[in-house]
Amino acid sequence: MNSVLQLLDKFSIDYQLVEHPSSISCEESEAYISDDIPGIQLRHLFLRDRKKHSFFLFAYNAQRKVCLKKMGQMLGVKGLTMASIEDLKQMLNVDSGAVSLCAMINDTEHKVIPLLDEELRTATHYCGVPNVTTATLILSNQAWQQFFKAIDRSPVYIDAPARETERVAGTPRRRALTENEKQQIEQFDRILD
Repeated sequence: MNSVLQLLDKFSIDYQLVEHPSSISCEESEAYISDDIPGIQLRHLFLRDRKKHSFFLFAYNAQRKVCLKKMGQMLGVKGLTMASIEDLKQMLNVDSGAVSLCAMINDTEHKVIPLLDEELRTATHYCGVPNVTTATLILSNQAWQQFFKAIDRSPVYIDAPARETERVAGTPRRRALTENEKQQIEQFDRILD
């Protein structure tokens, strides 16, 4: 956490820090965060393709459910899935439960693509853990943009497809892509090439 706060202070990036007991999930940390704190509570997923050629740190509203299969299609990535805890530790140097956009500070080789849900482009504030499970960091959208600039990264925005239903084991779920999703596939083909 200290390296994140030092970076924010070094670049005069305003933030609010709420310290609380250790919580490894969004649901647990909500119990410690006041309702009057601005912004969106984020869920973070550390993702990879089947062959471990592409890694993504995906941030989105914790209240949403997203479809990774369709997101993989939109990104042009085969077999998009959760990366292992070992990959997380090796590439972002954080433990499971402590991953957030702040972990991008540890990706000095720029191997991980910061991927944000489109909703965050216009959010006033959003929050996540500062690489530890005992605090929540709240930054304005502008402050997050300053953070990305300070670490020389540009987030990629994606209109992540919602998971329409809860999955029932043993039943296939297929739905045709919308025109918007097809356009995003074309866009990400250009970004990833």
